[in-house]
Amino acid sequence: MSQSRAIKWMGLLGGVGMFLQSNSVHACAMCMGGADNKTGPALNGAIFLLLGFLGAMFTGIGAVAYHFVKRARAVHSNTEFSDPAPGIGAETLS
Repeated sequence: MSQSRAIKWMGLLGGVGMFLQSNSVHACAMCMGGADNKTGPALNGAIFLLLGFLGAMFTGIGAVAYHFVKRARAVHSNTEFSDPAPGIGAETLS
């Protein structure tokens, strides 16, 4: 049996084992909170706040990547940088 096939079988057996044991796992009262407890909504708000931070970070990374690609294409096609200032590297662009 190849190594990748053995890893797939171990993952499958581990997943089945966790599924069969899941009925004995319960969250504590602190994690779930009671009907009059404000812990649950506060935790949900914190989770959504962190998801918002992640979304903002990934959006920023995507915007920077888009800017780099756009600038590289402009340099490659010489559209934006076609008229260099005289005396500043103009002799090397001929």
